[in-house]
Amino acid sequence: CNLLLADEINRATPRTQAAMLECMEERQVSVDGTTYPMSEAFMVMATQNPVESYGTFPLPEAQVDRFFMRLKMGYMTREEEAAVMARKPSAKIVEELGSVVGFEETKALRAAIKDIRVSEEIKNYILDIIWATRKENRLVNGVSTRGTQALYKACQVTAALEGRDYVIPEDVKAEAVAVLAHRVASASDSLTDAEKYLTELVEKVVVPLEDKNE
Repeated sequence: CNLLLADEINRATPRTQAAMLECMEERQVSVDGTTYPMSEAFMVMATQNPVESYGTFPLPEAQVDRFFMRLKMGYMTREEEAAVMARKPSAKIVEELGSVVGFEETKALRAAIKDIRVSEEIKNYILDIIWATRKENRLVNGVSTRGTQALYKACQVTAALEGRDYVIPEDVKAEAVAVLAHRVASASDSLTDAEKYLTELVEKVVVPLEDKNE
């Protein structure tokens, strides 16, 4: 498959979790001594239940760091929940789904994202945020270099979605928490605290002024 959905991934055994590291980082799978390359479009989407922890296996930091970003579902609106309550079975909906874009189209889009310009001021702004996480006393560990690269790419994608071929500070602020929060840990070992501290930290970092000559 090109999209692997790992539902409640923290209920998978450590051995299964470890096997995922190879496909997420090396883009390959090894079975019985034979290595199989993954499709270029392959990606992993995983869920975790933030409430139940009994019988689960927390993911090691090395694996968590390989997830591009962490998003919160939250509750649906009353209108959305009413629509879900009365809709047809999920299996039926999946059967009726059609293709929206093809592999070649997504490949072209991924290639185009690399051309989104990132000025030196924006690069330094990203680094200022990253280095601030490493100096923050309320955080046990700061963001890794993999996190730096992820934030850089996320900003390029955000700029493209906004119809721009260049990144602005607002792109960085918009994506920083979603891309970095799961890569840091607070002394209380609380995901909520880590996200709160990171949000406060991002607000404190000086935002670069726009260069009107660019």
